[in-house]
Amino acid sequence: MDKINILFVGPLDEGSTSKQRLETFKLLGHHVQAVNTFFSTKNWILSFLRRVSFRLGFCLDLIDVNNQISVKIHTNDFDLVWIEKGLSIKPDTLRKIKHILPSAYLVSYFIDDMLIRGNQSRNYLKSIPLYDVHLTTKSYNVKELKALGARDVKFFSNAYDSIAYQPLELSNAEKKLWGSDVAFLGGFQKARFESMLALAKRGVIITIWGPNWEPYVNIHPNLIIKPGWVLAENAAKVFCSTKINLCFLHKLARDLQTTRTMEIPACGAFMLAERTQEHQDLFTEGSEAEFFEDVEELLDKIKYYLGHCEQRTAIANAGYQRCLKSGYSYNNRLIEILNTLGYQ
Repeated sequence: MDKINILFVGPLDEGSTSKQRLETFKLLGHHVQAVNTFFSTKNWILSFLRRVSFRLGFCLDLIDVNNQISVKIHTNDFDLVWIEKGLSIKPDTLRKIKHILPSAYLVSYFIDDMLIRGNQSRNYLKSIPLYDVHLTTKSYNVKELKALGARDVKFFSNAYDSIAYQPLELSNAEKKLWGSDVAFLGGFQKARFESMLALAKRGVIITIWGPNWEPYVNIHPNLIIKPGWVLAENAAKVFCSTKINLCFLHKLARDLQTTRTMEIPACGAFMLAERTQEHQDLFTEGSEAEFFEDVEELLDKIKYYLGHCEQRTAIANAGYQRCLKSGYSYNNRLIEILNTLGYQ
């Protein structure tokens, strides 16, 4: 593939999947310049203004992202302008890109469900028809975005960063720190909490890692809650040292798959995930991953696989091989996307 010039616009905070995709573009040999849309400040007034404006449908550009883009496109000749979750990007900025760089492909990429209110802004909704293509990991968003005026929408499954997520040889100390029989890594959501609490009441000990779990730390002795963000390098340690990794989907976002769908098997770890058709298409049930429909089936499979180490290990290994064979890494996914966009 010929190397191209890319302007990458997205939230590039440490550990974000946006940063993983940016670094993958670089590893593939493309020439990449970036504009970071991630907003972080200790100024409580600015933080408050941003939260209030977002609830009203606005996304204030408090770090001058639109001007940064304008400077970049005036001084560089980009082949591709790749914008991730461009809530603060103004329609006029997109029009300026097309005027100054008429041959550049203007892409909107997101791994979130952009049709739920929490992932929208007025700027974004007005900008939908201005992108050349929208790339989504949510299959149901394809028709919905077209109905909102999108010119082209393409669905691609999630992917994983092959540097951050891979089988690890851990020390005994690391296994003790990060490992457990059953674990879930992800943010608090009511449906997830209720499922795991039901398991806890039935005798299953679960370690929970992730943000927004603080109010539930002492809710049940069988729920070992370790609140806070876990960066990718440590997430891989959790997966590799845990016997059964639970994969719950985001109900409000209507998930049929998630980044964890790829990241857990990519570590050579055993995944027990909610059953969806997309999950079953990505991994063969019972041989490359395991799935469940409800708490009763989840409980049965936890008990079974805790007692059948060889089967559990075989499934974990087969899931890892499926990731390699089917090209689920960002290296493969981004090449696939660029080929689809006509960059051969």
